Amino acid sequence: GYIRGFGENAADISNSGAYFHQPLRLPGQYFDDETGLHYNLFRYYAPECGRFVSQDPIGLRGGINLYQYAPNPIRWIDPLGLDYTTWQIHSPGYGDVVQKGLHFYAPGGVELSVRPDNKGGITFTNAIPNEAGSPKVTKAIALAKEHFEKDVRFRNDILNKENEAVQSVLDHAKRETGSLRDLANGRSREFRDIARNVERHNTRGGCV
Repeated sequence: GYIRGFGENAADISNSGAYFHQPLRLPGQYFDDETGLHYNLFRYYAPECGRFVSQDPIGLRGGINLYQYAPNPIRWIDPLGLDYTTWQIHSPGYGDVVQKGLHFYAPGGVELSVRPDNKGGITFTNAIPNEAGSPKVTKAIALAKEHFEKDVRFRNDILNKENEAVQSVLDHAKRETGSLRDLANGRSREFRDIARNVERHNTRGGCV
């Protein structure tokens, strides 16, 4: 079919000139005949105004505008993957989280991973193997440990992303075999250890 700028269908027409019904719209959307809206699993999208008519189910974690569609891809770019703010735990996509665990950017753009230590606490390691031992990584780890002690919001972000990561990894582990399944299961155990240790720290009354 022919799609207008914000996803509204202009016409369903084949190469032969015959019209046909084509309900697929923008990625992930299906046309709802009864409402005239586009269905997106958890909410509806109105193509005539280029926005959703239902709130984003993840709330403010998706941004301050609960009804917007994806930003303009011509202007909203992040070629280096550095758009996360400092100390923000990255959303746990499966491949990324299995390789790096829970991870974030410390000051200076240093990417660190969250790890449980053998004393019931939390430590941090470099997420990029070839940066191990560099002065900037050593400094970033020291800052991360200090920040973890002082900022309950950082600790709670770790807890929230841990919950998402465990489910993501376990769902995929069911479909893997051999070493990939072992890796995924091992990472899920690590996430649970992280959650237990962070909760223990919060119970002790870490700083706000």
